[in-house]
Amino acid sequence: MIRTLDPEELRGLIALEVRQPLRALQGRETFLHRGADGRAIVVKRSRPGAKPGGRREHEVLVRLAELGLPVPESLGFAAGPDGSVVAMERVAHVDTARDRLTRGDADERRALLARIASLLADLHRAGWCHRDFYAHHLLLREPTRELVLIDVGRAGRTPIPRGRWFVKDAGALLCSLPLHVGERERLTFVARYLDRRGVVERRARRRFVRAAFAKARRIAAHLPVETGVPRASA
Repeated sequence: MIRTLDPEELRGLIALEVRQPLRALQGRETFLHRGADGRAIVVKRSRPGAKPGGRREHEVLVRLAELGLPVPESLGFAAGPDGSVVAMERVAHVDTARDRLTRGDADERRALLARIASLLADLHRAGWCHRDFYAHHLLLREPTRELVLIDVGRAGRTPIPRGRWFVKDAGALLCSLPLHVGERERLTFVARYLDRRGVVERRARRRFVRAAFAKARRIAAHLPVETGVPRASA
C-alpha cells in the first residue's frame, strides 16, 4: 500500500509555484511533483470555485479502489482559502490505451478492446459512470499492462443508474478510438460490454448500440481532433 503524504506537505502544494503544468484549464491544473520522500506524484490543483475540487476527486478515487476498480491510489487531499489539491500515485506506463490501439495489430486490438469493455461494464454494474471515458484516459501500467482508469473527478454514482450516462461513456470510448478501428471491431466492443452487463434482450441491445454510436458522433463533432465514427449497422 502506498503511504499517504504528510498533511503539511499537501497544504504546501496549494500555493506551490509551477512553471510547466501537464495541463491547465479553467482554474484547474495538473502537474508532476517530487515528494519529500523522493516519490514522483501527480497533483491536481483547483482554485476556489473550480470543479471538481480536491476532496471530490480524492473521495472518488478511494471509493472506486474499494470496489476493486483499477485507479491511481490517492495520497490525500488538502483544502484552504486559495483552493484545494489531490495528490495521487504516478502510474508508471508507456502507453495509453489509445496509443496501443493505434500501433497494435488486429489481434492485439481485439484483446485490448475486450478488456476495456469488461472494465466499463464493471464500472457500470457498480452503479458508477465516468463521464469522460476516453481511450486516452486508460493507462497500461508497467510492467503488468493492467488497465488503469484516470481523470475520475467527474465520475459519479446515483441510487438509480442513469442509462444516458452509460450511453455517454460507451459513446466517448467509441469516438476516441483510432480511425483504423473499424465498425465491426467497434460493434464487437459494445457487444462484449453488453454481455458483461448481462443485457441479453435483442431490442435492448440494438437500442443501446444505436444510442452509443449516435452519441459518439455527437461528441466527435465537438472535438478539436480528427475522429471518425461509422454508423452502426446493428
